Amino acid sequence: MKRIYIFCAQGVSTSILVNCMKRYISQEGYNYEVYAYPILKINELGKYADYIFIAPQIKHDLYRVKELLPEKPIEVIDPFVYGQMNGQELVVQIVEKLGK
Repeated sequence: MKRIYIFCAQGVSTSILVNCMKRYISQEGYNYEVYAYPILKINELGKYADYIFIAPQIKHDLYRVKELLPEKPIEVIDPFVYGQMNGQELVVQIVEKLGK
């Protein structure tokens, strides 16, 4: 089971995106767990993730997170994908990078 963590300012709006992703993951039978956390938890939880996304509203934290977790794949979610709460598109991106 691969763990995908999405960090944002508070973890609230991102939880909507995570729920959309979970529905699609379940439909497709992918072996992923997806969680949303506030960026303040990055030091505590980031080490457990297999892939980390940063919400667009905190993209300024990207370089700090990459320095903190240099061995982890980390990227900022496309603002359009985030704004549309397009969980399916985000899962497709993950599959391209990590496989099923």
